Amino acid sequence: MAAAPVAMSGALPTMPGLPAGAQTIERGGAALAASLKERREKSSPPSALSRVEEHAQWPLLARLPLKLLIGVPLPRFRVGDLLALREGQTISSKWLTSEDVPLHVGGVQLAWSEFEVVEQRMAIRLTRLA
Repeated sequence: MAAAPVAMSGALPTMPGLPAGAQTIERGGAALAASLKERREKSSPPSALSRVEEHAQWPLLARLPLKLLIGVPLPRFRVGDLLALREGQTISSKWLTSEDVPLHVGGVQLAWSEFEVVEQRMAIRLTRLA
């Protein structure tokens, strides 16, 4: 089946089957990006803020959810090990209980931590910042 030709309207192509509103949003997105770039160029440099909490959008940014990942690396774990997993099985690691465990946010290591039990729930205690 041959692809339908793409009609050109101005500098941006329109997509057959895509609602006109979606095409307008796409154009609006380009305009928004240009507006943000212009505003960024006119605004004071980031060094003008001594703390992120001083940023005008901080109340909104502070409410954004993040996913923290704390894990024990298992460098010798293989696909065969994954496929052989069974309920109740114990997986041992070379990680010593005295070693801190890395804490990541968005793929970036931010801290080191240790596991604890608090009121019958697994918890972590930050031991040092990365």
